[in-house]
Amino acid sequence: MSIPFKSLRYPGKGRDEVHRWGFQIQRDIESKNESVVWAPVSRDIMGFIRQMGVLQGMTDLSTSRNFEIMPTFTAIKSGTLDTSSGTFRNADVSPEAGVNVKYGITSNLTADFTLNPDFSQIESDRPQIDVNQRFPLFYPELRPFFLEGQEIFDSPGPVTFIHTRMIVDPRFGAKLTGKVGKTMLGVLVADDEAPGKTDDRNDPAFGHSAHVVLARARYDIFSESYVGLIATDREFMNGHSRVGGVDGQFRFGRNHRFGIKMIASDRFDAEHGRRSGPMVDIGFRKQGRNLSYGISHWEVHPNFGTDVGFVRRVDMRQTNISGGYSWWPEGWVVNWGPRGYYTRNYDYAGVLQDEQVNASLNAQLAKNINVSVGANREMERYSGINFRKTRAYFGGSINTSRRISIGGFFSGGHQVRYVEEDPFLGRGGNANLFITVRPFSRLQSQIDILTSNLRDLRDHTQVFDVKIYRGLTTYQFTERLLARNITEYNSLNRTKTVNLLLTYRINAGTVFFAGYDDHQQQGDKISADIFPTTAYTRTNRAFFTKLQYLFRY
Repeated sequence: MSIPFKSLRYPGKGRDEVHRWGFQIQRDIESKNESVVWAPVSRDIMGFIRQMGVLQGMTDLSTSRNFEIMPTFTAIKSGTLDTSSGTFRNADVSPEAGVNVKYGITSNLTADFTLNPDFSQIESDRPQIDVNQRFPLFYPELRPFFLEGQEIFDSPGPVTFIHTRMIVDPRFGAKLTGKVGKTMLGVLVADDEAPGKTDDRNDPAFGHSAHVVLARARYDIFSESYVGLIATDREFMNGHSRVGGVDGQFRFGRNHRFGIKMIASDRFDAEHGRRSGPMVDIGFRKQGRNLSYGISHWEVHPNFGTDVGFVRRVDMRQTNISGGYSWWPEGWVVNWGPRGYYTRNYDYAGVLQDEQVNASLNAQLAKNINVSVGANREMERYSGINFRKTRAYFGGSINTSRRISIGGFFSGGHQVRYVEEDPFLGRGGNANLFITVRPFSRLQSQIDILTSNLRDLRDHTQVFDVKIYRGLTTYQFTERLLARNITEYNSLNRTKTVNLLLTYRINAGTVFFAGYDDHQQQGDKISADIFPTTAYTRTNRAFFTKLQYLFRY
């Protein structure tokens, strides 16, 4: 494998000045659950990057500035079922063109610009069961423009401050990412047309777009330690959503870390008026070969929020304590040990909202077999009622063979029925089973089965029983030509989805896609009056093509 220097980011050096790069080669042998590395790695040292080997002796490397132009062309022909009349309406072909430009300002700092981009996702989201969920579900970003350099904007914790999926339909976007000296920085701006795409022309928002600015900077103090700044702003009509604050991570010794975030938000819109509030995230953890532990504390004000991030829950003051120990027999049992954590959460009024105690036992066995078993004892306050819950879970995976791997997770026990009127404590189970089959190198198929059910303990009636089946199959005809099929079925909504995609890839930037997407639903689930049948009716259909070509200079 050869990688052109133009594809790498590295600081420029003077003539005859030696480069020193961290470098590691790792080979994973899944059937043996082994990882073979070039530079030695110790499990008793926290962090992978700091244990890399060093490439040195390289001088006078190319500092030519990378310049790329990538025009794109898409065409979509779609159809939608009119549920009021039962008529399936086909829209005209919708062609669009756009262009992406990338320029290397330095060998370590890159500017990206995109005009009228195609931000569609080539692959559908992973399935999640959205029944009886108290809080919103998180769906990760899949669009290539936002994925590149995403690690610069990441800041793990109870709040995702920058979640680019909130930028739905940008007219244009620009991004600056890279490193200047010891400072890593990222700036992204976009003009999002989605909020103004309303059906009512008399709507004040009609035709308006939201202006988004995301900024992140991190200054390296020493190895794996930094201080950072984060700022976001979304302006729409007379409203705004702004977030700003500082964070830092500091390494102590071989395997201790301390992290802190202090962020504040300020929002205004005509419906809710002015809202502002802070959040704090403080944590200390130790991760070693045998002993690991950690303690963290989160505070999220009731008025904290952001329109360009993901906030799962507010009005919380939560403390978490965790710990575990591992023994390494290095035989048939590679390692095993207990884990546990304790969580206690109050709201800002001082009322206890959640308390959870967990104990588990985890083991890694030879031939890449993993097993875990555990139990939770919880108190969850919902709608002014304290619910006491006990749940147990079991999970594991077997990846011994190159031809087939299997794994899954099951949990069962008490579960709250989240409804505004008359919530109750029922008993239910959740399961996730996956099987991957590789009969030969060109063909791979993965089947996922997700289930969730709940029974009312008061009268033993079934409240719901959901099953989602998803199959993803890929066939690599040649090193450039790939076919993929995703088929999904949801038993609750009675929906079926088929997604076919053909990909011809010359290089990372020059790709041709052709696809077909089809959605169907059981007739009486759409409208019992118009479709009084259990037969399936097409609700959406689309044919699409996409061509992008990379010019690199």
